[in-house]
Amino acid sequence: MLVKKKLENFMVKSPYKGTPQMGLKEALNIMLECRIQHLPIVDVEKLVGIISERDLYALTLLPMAEKLLINDVMKRDVFVAAKSAALDQVVRTMLERKVGSTIVVNSENEVIGIFTVTDAMRLLADL
Repeated sequence: MLVKKKLENFMVKSPYKGTPQMGLKEALNIMLECRIQHLPIVDVEKLVGIISERDLYALTLLPMAEKLLINDVMKRDVFVAAKSAALDQVVRTMLERKVGSTIVVNSENEVIGIFTVTDAMRLLADL
């Protein structure tokens, strides 16, 4: 069913992005307002990390949370894929790595999309 389907046909194009210099509260507010669970972090338009809503909730409980920046806490090991990637392989890798999102980047490592578990569930529901 999903064989030979390309990621670009199912990704969310031009996702919201954060910066390493953002405070935790600012990033969490963006995620809550935009109703998203994963925020790619970019520096000069290049992907440098990711933060999840779940991670931010936990971090905001720390006593020093007000002093922390996204750069201090973001995950730098981001699962990325090209828009031409096979959807079935992307989903399989997400399962194996136990990640909730795939950041879609172009050849310059600029964020052009995101594919999340929510998108996969929507796709499954449509089948």
